[in-house]
Amino acid sequence: MMLSEFIDDLRQTSVVMNQEFHKYIKGKKLVGFIVLMIAIIAGIYLIFTLSEIKFPSESKDFITLYLRFITILAIVAVTIFSSGLLVSEYEERTGLLLFTRPIKKESIFAGKFLAGFITSTFVIIIYYVIVAIMSYIITGSIYGKIWVSLGLMITYIFGATGIALLFSSYFKKSNTATSVTIIVLLIVGNWISQLFSGNGIEPWFSITYSSGSIITVLNGASAALMYDDAIRSSWYYVADPALSAMVMVTWGVFVSFIASLIYKQRGF
Repeated sequence: MMLSEFIDDLRQTSVVMNQEFHKYIKGKKLVGFIVLMIAIIAGIYLIFTLSEIKFPSESKDFITLYLRFITILAIVAVTIFSSGLLVSEYEERTGLLLFTRPIKKESIFAGKFLAGFITSTFVIIIYYVIVAIMSYIITGSIYGKIWVSLGLMITYIFGATGIALLFSSYFKKSNTATSVTIIVLLIVGNWISQLFSGNGIEPWFSITYSSGSIITVLNGASAALMYDDAIRSSWYYVADPALSAMVMVTWGVFVSFIASLIYKQRGF
Protein backbone atom coordinates (compact mmCIF):
# COMPACT_ATOMS: atom_id res chain seq x y z
CA MET A 1 0.00 0.00 0.00
CA MET A 2 2.72 2.44 1.02
CA LEU A 3 4.85 1.46 -1.98
CA SER A 4 2.01 2.01 -4.45
CA GLU A 5 1.24 5.37 -2.83
CA PHE A 6 4.90 6.36 -3.09
CA ILE A 7 5.00 5.36 -6.76
CA ASP A 8 1.84 7.36 -7.40
CA ASP A 9 3.42 10.40 -5.70
CA LEU A 10 6.45 10.07 -7.96
CA ARG A 11 4.18 9.85 -10.99
CA GLN A 12 2.35 13.00 -9.94
CA THR A 13 5.64 14.80 -9.33
CA SER A 14 6.84 13.77 -12.78
CA VAL A 15 3.64 15.05 -14.39
CA VAL A 16 4.00 18.46 -12.74
CA MET A 17 7.71 18.65 -13.57
CA ASN A 18 7.14 17.81 -17.23
CA GLN A 19 4.35 20.37 -17.38
CA GLU A 20 6.77 23.06 -16.17
CA PHE A 21 9.40 21.98 -18.71
CA HIS A 22 6.78 22.39 -21.42
CA LYS A 23 5.98 25.89 -20.14
CA TYR A 24 9.66 26.89 -20.25
CA ILE A 25 9.96 25.78 -23.86
CA LYS A 26 6.59 27.08 -25.00
CA GLY A 27 7.12 30.40 -23.23
CA LYS A 28 10.60 30.73 -24.76
CA LYS A 29 12.25 31.24 -21.35
CA LEU A 30 14.71 28.42 -21.94
CA VAL A 31 15.66 29.49 -25.46
CA GLY A 32 15.88 33.12 -24.38
CA PHE A 33 18.28 32.35 -21.54
CA ILE A 34 20.50 30.20 -23.75
CA VAL A 35 20.64 33.06 -26.26
CA LEU A 36 21.65 35.38 -23.40
CA MET A 37 24.48 33.03 -22.40
CA ILE A 38 25.76 32.76 -25.94
CA ALA A 39 25.66 36.56 -26.23
CA ILE A 40 27.77 36.90 -23.07
CA ILE A 41 30.31 34.35 -24.27
CA ALA A 42 30.47 35.93 -27.73
CA GLY A 43 30.71 39.41 -26.23
CA ILE A 44 33.75 38.54 -24.13
CA TYR A 45 35.34 36.80 -27.11
CA LEU A 46 34.80 39.80 -29.39
CA ILE A 47 36.23 42.22 -26.82
CA PHE A 48 39.50 40.31 -26.88
CA THR A 49 39.64 39.52 -30.59
CA LEU A 50 38.76 43.04 -31.75
CA SER A 51 41.14 44.78 -29.36
CA GLU A 52 44.83 44.52 -28.61
CA ILE A 53 44.12 42.59 -25.43
CA LYS A 54 45.19 38.97 -25.67
CA PHE A 55 43.38 36.01 -24.18
CA PRO A 56 45.11 34.39 -21.17
CA SER A 57 47.47 31.68 -22.38
CA GLU A 58 46.83 29.46 -19.34
CA SER A 59 43.61 27.47 -19.10
CA LYS A 60 43.19 28.40 -15.43
CA ASP A 61 43.22 32.13 -16.19
CA PHE A 62 41.03 31.72 -19.28
CA ILE A 63 38.37 29.80 -17.36
CA THR A 64 38.51 32.22 -14.43
CA LEU A 65 37.91 35.07 -16.88
CA TYR A 66 34.73 33.49 -18.21
CA LEU A 67 33.45 32.38 -14.80
CA ARG A 68 34.06 35.69 -13.04
CA PHE A 69 30.37 36.61 -13.08
CA ILE A 70 28.92 33.10 -13.22
CA THR A 71 27.13 33.48 -9.87
CA ILE A 72 25.18 36.47 -11.18
CA LEU A 73 24.22 34.45 -14.24
CA ALA A 74 23.05 31.63 -11.97
CA ILE A 75 20.93 34.08 -9.96
CA VAL A 76 19.31 35.27 -13.18
CA ALA A 77 18.60 31.65 -14.15
CA VAL A 78 17.06 30.80 -10.77
CA THR A 79 14.98 33.97 -10.87
CA ILE A 80 13.67 33.24 -14.36
CA PHE A 81 12.95 29.55 -13.86
CA SER A 82 11.95 29.35 -10.19
CA SER A 83 10.76 32.62 -8.63
CA GLY A 84 7.32 32.47 -10.25
CA LEU A 85 6.69 28.74 -10.01
CA LEU A 86 4.31 28.76 -7.06
CA VAL A 87 2.89 32.26 -7.02
CA SER A 88 1.83 32.00 -10.66
CA GLU A 89 -0.55 29.16 -9.78
CA TYR A 90 -2.45 31.51 -7.46
CA GLU A 91 -2.03 34.61 -9.57
CA GLU A 92 -3.36 32.94 -12.71
CA ARG A 93 -5.69 30.57 -10.85
CA THR A 94 -4.22 27.63 -12.75
CA GLY A 95 -3.69 25.88 -9.45
CA LEU A 96 -7.43 25.36 -9.21
CA LEU A 97 -7.27 23.11 -12.26
CA LEU A 98 -4.62 20.98 -10.63
CA PHE A 99 -6.22 20.79 -7.21
CA THR A 100 -9.51 19.50 -8.57
CA ARG A 101 -7.60 16.40 -9.60
CA PRO A 102 -6.12 13.91 -7.13
CA ILE A 103 -2.70 15.58 -7.08
CA LYS A 104 -1.15 16.25 -3.69
CA LYS A 105 0.28 19.67 -2.94
CA GLU A 106 3.49 17.95 -1.89
CA SER A 107 3.81 16.42 -5.36
CA ILE A 108 3.08 19.77 -7.00
CA PHE A 109 5.75 21.46 -4.89
CA ALA A 110 8.31 18.73 -5.54
CA GLY A 111 7.62 18.75 -9.27
CA LYS A 112 7.99 22.51 -9.51
CA PHE A 113 11.15 22.54 -7.40
CA LEU A 114 12.75 19.85 -9.56
CA ALA A 115 11.72 21.64 -12.75
CA GLY A 116 13.28 24.92 -11.63
CA PHE A 117 16.42 23.29 -10.22
CA ILE A 118 17.04 20.97 -13.18
CA THR A 119 16.45 23.68 -15.77
CA SER A 120 18.73 26.21 -14.04
CA THR A 121 21.40 23.54 -13.62
CA PHE A 122 21.05 22.47 -17.25
CA VAL A 123 21.65 25.94 -18.70
CA ILE A 124 24.61 26.62 -16.39
CA ILE A 125 26.17 23.27 -17.33
CA ILE A 126 25.88 24.33 -20.98
CA TYR A 127 27.81 27.50 -20.12
CA TYR A 128 30.56 25.54 -18.34
CA VAL A 129 30.88 23.05 -21.20
CA ILE A 130 31.17 25.83 -23.78
CA VAL A 131 33.85 27.55 -21.69
CA ALA A 132 35.74 24.26 -21.29
CA ILE A 133 35.65 23.64 -25.05
CA MET A 134 36.83 27.19 -25.76
CA SER A 135 39.63 26.78 -23.23
CA TYR A 136 40.82 23.65 -25.00
CA ILE A 137 40.69 25.31 -28.42
CA ILE A 138 42.41 28.55 -27.37
CA THR A 139 44.85 27.41 -24.65
CA GLY A 140 45.25 23.76 -25.59
CA SER A 141 44.06 22.41 -22.23
CA ILE A 142 41.18 22.36 -19.76
CA TYR A 143 41.89 23.30 -16.16
CA GLY A 144 40.59 20.37 -14.12
CA LYS A 145 39.14 22.41 -11.27
CA ILE A 146 36.49 23.81 -13.57
CA TRP A 147 34.49 20.67 -12.76
CA VAL A 148 34.94 21.24 -9.01
CA SER A 149 33.62 24.75 -9.58
CA LEU A 150 30.66 23.29 -11.48
CA GLY A 151 29.90 20.93 -8.60
CA LEU A 152 29.86 23.86 -6.17
CA MET A 153 27.71 25.82 -8.59
CA ILE A 154 25.11 23.03 -8.64
CA THR A 155 24.89 23.13 -4.83
CA TYR A 156 24.45 26.91 -5.02
CA ILE A 157 21.64 26.58 -7.57
CA PHE A 158 20.00 24.03 -5.25
CA GLY A 159 20.10 26.47 -2.34
CA ALA A 160 19.07 29.47 -4.42
CA THR A 161 16.14 27.56 -5.93
CA GLY A 162 14.88 26.82 -2.44
CA ILE A 163 15.09 30.52 -1.55
CA ALA A 164 13.26 31.48 -4.75
CA LEU A 165 10.45 29.04 -3.98
CA LEU A 166 10.23 30.35 -0.42
CA PHE A 167 9.36 33.81 -1.72
CA SER A 168 7.18 32.33 -4.45
CA SER A 169 5.16 30.46 -1.84
CA TYR A 170 4.61 33.58 0.25
CA PHE A 171 3.99 36.54 -2.05
CA LYS A 172 0.83 37.15 -4.06
CA LYS A 173 2.42 38.60 -7.19
CA SER A 174 5.07 37.11 -9.48
CA ASN A 175 6.78 40.48 -9.91
CA THR A 176 7.17 40.83 -6.15
CA ALA A 177 8.57 37.32 -5.74
CA THR A 178 10.98 37.91 -8.63
CA SER A 179 12.18 41.27 -7.30
CA VAL A 180 12.69 40.01 -3.75
CA THR A 181 14.57 36.93 -4.99
CA ILE A 182 17.04 39.09 -6.92
CA ILE A 183 17.45 41.60 -4.08
CA VAL A 184 18.07 38.93 -1.44
CA LEU A 185 20.46 36.80 -3.50
CA LEU A 186 22.33 39.67 -5.13
CA ILE A 187 22.30 42.53 -2.62
CA VAL A 188 21.21 41.49 0.87
CA GLY A 189 23.41 38.40 0.89
CA ASN A 190 26.49 40.41 -0.08
CA TRP A 191 25.71 43.09 2.48
CA ILE A 192 25.42 40.56 5.32
CA SER A 193 28.64 38.81 4.27
CA GLN A 194 30.56 42.08 4.13
CA LEU A 195 29.11 43.20 7.46
CA PHE A 196 30.40 40.11 9.25
CA SER A 197 33.71 40.00 7.37
CA GLY A 198 34.35 43.67 8.10
CA ASN A 199 34.09 42.91 11.81
CA GLY A 200 36.45 39.95 11.69
CA ILE A 201 33.77 37.25 11.72
CA GLU A 202 33.70 34.66 8.94
CA PRO A 203 30.12 34.49 7.56
CA TRP A 204 30.44 30.77 6.83
CA PHE A 205 26.67 30.35 7.28
CA SER A 206 25.84 32.69 4.39
CA ILE A 207 24.89 31.13 1.06
CA THR A 208 26.26 34.22 -0.68
CA TYR A 209 29.62 33.94 1.08
CA SER A 210 29.71 30.20 0.38
CA SER A 211 29.06 30.84 -3.32
CA GLY A 212 32.40 32.65 -3.45
CA SER A 213 34.09 29.24 -3.39
CA ILE A 214 32.78 28.67 -6.92
CA ILE A 215 35.50 31.03 -8.13
CA THR A 216 38.13 30.81 -5.38
CA VAL A 217 38.40 27.04 -5.82
CA LEU A 218 39.85 27.77 -9.27
CA ASN A 219 42.75 29.50 -7.53
CA GLY A 220 43.47 26.46 -5.40
CA ALA A 221 41.55 27.38 -2.24
CA SER A 222 40.92 24.18 -0.29
CA ALA A 223 40.36 25.55 3.21
CA ALA A 224 39.02 28.70 4.84
CA LEU A 225 41.52 31.57 4.77
CA MET A 226 41.50 35.01 6.39
CA TYR A 227 43.35 38.06 5.08
CA ASP A 228 44.04 41.21 7.09
CA ASP A 229 43.63 44.37 5.03
CA ALA A 230 45.87 46.83 6.89
CA ILE A 231 44.91 49.75 4.65
CA ARG A 232 41.20 49.52 5.41
CA SER A 233 41.71 47.95 8.87
CA SER A 234 39.38 45.09 8.03
CA TRP A 235 39.37 41.38 7.21
CA TYR A 236 38.17 39.38 4.29
CA TYR A 237 37.80 35.65 3.97
CA VAL A 238 38.06 32.88 1.40
CA ALA A 239 35.50 30.14 1.98
CA ASP A 240 36.28 26.48 2.53
CA PRO A 241 34.88 24.65 -0.55
CA ALA A 242 33.73 21.55 1.34
CA LEU A 243 31.99 23.55 4.06
CA SER A 244 30.51 25.85 1.43
CA ALA A 245 28.95 22.91 -0.40
CA MET A 246 27.35 21.66 2.82
CA VAL A 247 26.08 25.13 3.72
CA MET A 248 24.50 25.67 0.29
CA VAL A 249 22.82 22.26 0.31
CA THR A 250 21.57 22.89 3.85
CA TRP A 251 20.07 26.20 2.74
CA GLY A 252 18.28 24.41 -0.07
CA VAL A 253 16.85 21.70 2.18
CA PHE A 254 15.82 24.04 5.00
CA VAL A 255 14.17 26.83 3.01
CA SER A 256 12.49 24.31 0.68
CA PHE A 257 10.95 22.63 3.70
CA ILE A 258 9.68 25.97 5.02
CA ALA A 259 8.40 26.90 1.55
CA SER A 260 6.54 23.59 1.25
CA LEU A 261 4.82 24.18 4.60
CA ILE A 262 3.72 27.68 3.56
CA TYR A 263 2.54 26.39 0.20
CA LYS A 264 0.65 23.51 1.77
CA GLN A 265 -1.22 25.81 4.16
CA ARG A 266 -1.93 28.51 1.61
CA GLY A 267 -5.43 28.75 0.18
CA PHE A 268 -6.84 30.58 -2.82
